[in-house]
Amino acid sequence: MSTIEYDEKHWCKLTRWDGTTKWNTQWGPGRTNSAAGYQRNSTWVAPGMGGLCSAAWVHFYQHPILASLLLPMHVAPSYTKLWRISAFGTIQHDPDKSGAVKVTTIEEIPLPKITLEQRVEILRRYGAGLLGEDGLFDDDDAGDYDADGVACGLIDLLQNDAEKLSDPPDLVAIAEEVLAESEVPEAKK
Repeated sequence: MSTIEYDEKHWCKLTRWDGTTKWNTQWGPGRTNSAAGYQRNSTWVAPGMGGLCSAAWVHFYQHPILASLLLPMHVAPSYTKLWRISAFGTIQHDPDKSGAVKVTTIEEIPLPKITLEQRVEILRRYGAGLLGEDGLFDDDDAGDYDADGVACGLIDLLQNDAEKLSDPPDLVAIAEEVLAESEVPEAKK
């Protein structure tokens, strides 16, 4: 599987507004939590083993833009806080998410604001980069997407198409390009 890995200075974790995640796990500056592992039938799955979508991993994202883009499909809309993190022990990166045995939240950082129009353009360009200029859809179809649909489309591309390429396009670089094009310059004083 070919997965672009971003510098760990960008690694981050989403939490609810009150700093909690699933099972009311509390996060905050300097707070460390570890994966618990879980019982599957009669077999114990230890932390750092098994699939990323389990209690064997503490989930995080490799970049704030990935967290913002994929938030609609991975977690509830109440997950509005983003934390810079350090990860320890066994670490695994999938194209759309990452996990570690132990994670420490360092400080709260801004969650990138990405409009629906920007999300659709990011999906269009990323799809074109993977699948050729025809990409996923005609411009006429772009209005059919909502934030969940864009996130679902990106996850599908990341998990099924990008991993087949030895050099997949960089989703974060594409998103940064779209966001920069959409910035409104500050009014001159």
